[in-house]
Amino acid sequence: LETWAHLKNPFNTDRHHKLYRLHPVQNIYEIILTWALPPLLDKYKTKPLHYLAWVIGHEGKGSLLSYLRKKVWALSLYAGNEGDGFEYNSTYSMFSVSVKLTKEGYDNIEGVLAAVYSYLEMMKEAGPNARIFSEIERIEQLDFDFRDEKQPADNVESLAENMHFYPPEHFLTGDDLMFQYHPDIIKQCTDALDFQSVNIFLKSRDIPESELDQLEPWFNTKYSESPIPESWQKASCDLNASLKSEFHLPEPNLFIAEDLTLREADCEASKFPVQLHKDKVGELFFRKDDNFHQPRAHIYYHIRSHEQRHSLENAILLDLLVNCVAQLYIEDVYPADLAQLGYSIAAADTGLTVKVYGLSDKLPRLLETILQHLVTLPDKIEENLFKAVSEQTRKDYYNHSIKPSKLVRDCRLYILQDIYWNPYEKHNKIRECTVEQLKKFAKTFLAKSFLQGLIQGNITSAEAKTVDAKVRQILGNSGLESGSGFPELRCREIPKGLQYLQVDTLNPADTNTLVTNYYQAGPGNIREHVILELVSTIMDEPVFDTLRTQEQLGYSVYNNLRNTFGVLGLSITVNTQATKYTADHVDQRIEAFIKTFVKEHLTEEKVADAIKSVSKQKLRADVTMEEEVSRNWNEILSVEYLFNRYEKDVAVLNDISLEDIKEYFCPLMVDGEKCRKFSVQVLGAKEKNEEAVDTDQDFKLNTLKLREES
Repeated sequence: LETWAHLKNPFNTDRHHKLYRLHPVQNIYEIILTWALPPLLDKYKTKPLHYLAWVIGHEGKGSLLSYLRKKVWALSLYAGNEGDGFEYNSTYSMFSVSVKLTKEGYDNIEGVLAAVYSYLEMMKEAGPNARIFSEIERIEQLDFDFRDEKQPADNVESLAENMHFYPPEHFLTGDDLMFQYHPDIIKQCTDALDFQSVNIFLKSRDIPESELDQLEPWFNTKYSESPIPESWQKASCDLNASLKSEFHLPEPNLFIAEDLTLREADCEASKFPVQLHKDKVGELFFRKDDNFHQPRAHIYYHIRSHEQRHSLENAILLDLLVNCVAQLYIEDVYPADLAQLGYSIAAADTGLTVKVYGLSDKLPRLLETILQHLVTLPDKIEENLFKAVSEQTRKDYYNHSIKPSKLVRDCRLYILQDIYWNPYEKHNKIRECTVEQLKKFAKTFLAKSFLQGLIQGNITSAEAKTVDAKVRQILGNSGLESGSGFPELRCREIPKGLQYLQVDTLNPADTNTLVTNYYQAGPGNIREHVILELVSTIMDEPVFDTLRTQEQLGYSVYNNLRNTFGVLGLSITVNTQATKYTADHVDQRIEAFIKTFVKEHLTEEKVADAIKSVSKQKLRADVTMEEEVSRNWNEILSVEYLFNRYEKDVAVLNDISLEDIKEYFCPLMVDGEKCRKFSVQVLGAKEKNEEAVDTDQDFKLNTLKLREES
C-alpha cells in the first residue's frame, strides 16, 4: 500500500497560506481557519484530531465560543475533521475551525483571531489532559453500547470502509472508540495549529463585489485571493496574558451516565401511555418501556399558551424567547450534548416545547437546567445579547422567506389558518421589539400556561411524578385563564370552486416557480383519513412519473395528505423553472394528471396493493424508541389522545373498497361543482438577477393574482 507519511507538509504551495474572500449563498458572516496536517490514519487508537475538536469546539465555561458569545462576536463554532476521504486520507489530514460571526464579530475580525490563537496557546501551555481523554473514551463507549442500531445498508457501508483502514479486531470499533492515550501525538497535532501554516476563508455579503476579482471554473463563484493582512498576523501572534486568562480546559462533565440499570416497573404494564394526573396546571402521561430494554428515556414538555397568538409582535417574542434561552443555557447544557444526551427547545403555534432524551440517568438534571434558564431569562438577558439574537433571528426569517418552497407553504397556511404569522412579516417587524418587551412577555407566557408532559422509557412512575413535581415547582405556572381552555386552532373552509393566489418570489435571483394545488375535503374521521392515505399512496409513483419524468415540468414533484387541525385535504406540488414553464401551464397539467389518475390508476389491483402496503407500514414494529414516543407525543399535542390510532386505521382499511375511494375522492378533486381547490403559485424570476440584493430591506410581497373561479 502506497503511503505519503513522509510528507510532513502536504500543502507546501504558495496558494495555501492565504486569505480567500467570497459571498455566501445565505446571509451570514463566517470565518474558516484550516490547517493541513500529516496523515493520521494509523493513529486511530488515539484519534488526536477528535481530541482537539472536542476541546476547541467545547461550548461550556472557559471555552473559546463562550468568550466570543459574551463579546457578541459569534453565534456558533465548529472545529474538527469531517473524517471523509477528502479531509482524512493517506496523504494529509485537514483540521478546521469555523466561526459563524455576528455583524459585530465581522467588524472585529482581529479580535476574533486573537481569541482563537489565545485559546490555542492556552491548550499548548496546559498540554494534553488525561482526564478529558478518559471522559471522551467513556462517552464514546456508552454511545457505542447503547445507541440506536444503524440501518443495515449504512452498517454494511461503514464496515466495508473500515476494512480498508483497521485490523480485523477493530472492524466494528475502529472508527468509533478511543483505545490508547498518547499525549505526545496529541501535542504534535496541537503544536501544528499555528499562524504560519493557516489558510483562511472569509464569507460575507458585505465584501464589495468589485474586490472579488477571480472566478472558480466549476460553479463560477467569484472570490479573491490575497496575503493574510499583517494586522491579522499581529493580532494572532502578539497575545496578551489577560486574554489567555479568559480560557481554561473543559471542566469535569456532570452529565455522563453512571447508573445504567434497567428499572423495575412499579405499576401495571400498559401498551400505551397512561395519564398519571391532570389538574388546572397541567397533565402528565407516562409509559414504562418494555420493548427496547435500554437505559434510555424521553422527557417531553409542552407549555401551552394563548399569548403568542394575540399579535404578530407576540409571535416574534416567542421566537426570541426560544433563541435567547438557547444562547443563555449553552454553557451549562453543552456538556450534556457531549455526553450523548439530546435536547431541544422550540416555538410552535400553541406554545413552547422542551425535549430531553438519551441515557436516562442524568435526564432530570438536564431538564431542570434548561427550565431554570427559561424562567430566569428576564433577570439574565442583556441588551447586547438581545440585539445579536434579534439580528440573527431576522436573518433566519430572511433565509426562510427567500426560498420559494417555504413561501408557497406560508402563503397556503396564511389563507387556511385562522391565525398564521408569516416569517416575512416577522422579518419586517422584529426590529421594533425590545428587550423590555421580551422580559414582560416571558413572565406572562409562563404564568398563564398549561403543561403537557410525556415521560417514557427507562423510568418508573414514581420517578416520573418526581420529575413532574420539579417541573411545576420551577415554572410556577398557574394554568390558562379561567374558562379559556386550550388554544383552539382552526382551518378556514375553502369556498366551492377554484381559488388562486399568485405571488412573486421574494428572491429576485431565484428562477424557481412553485405551484401547490390544494384540494380541501373538510373535517374528517378515521375512515376518511385512511381513504386519503390510500389515494396518496397510490398517487406517489404516477404523479412523479407523469409530471416529472414524462412531461419534465420540474425536478421536484410530489403529493401530500394534508391534515390541518382536523380538516383533511390532498395537495400536489411541482417545482418548475420560470424560464421554462408558466405557473398556469403547470396548474393545467396537474388537473390533466388528476383526470388520468382516476381513469388509469384507481383500480381494484392498485387499491388492494395500497391497502396491503399501508397496513404493513402501520403494523410493523418500531425500530427505535423515538418512533414510538413521537407518535404518542403527537397524540398529546393534538389533544386527541388516540394512542391506538394505527390499530383503528388497520381495522378500517380492511373494509374499504374501490367504490368507497371513488365516492369520496372524485368530489374532492375531479367534480368541478363540489371541488374546493386552492392553487398557491410562487413565481420565480424570469431572468436571474446577478445584481447584489439588499438583504437589510423589508420584504414586500407582490400579489399578482388573487381570484375565485366558479
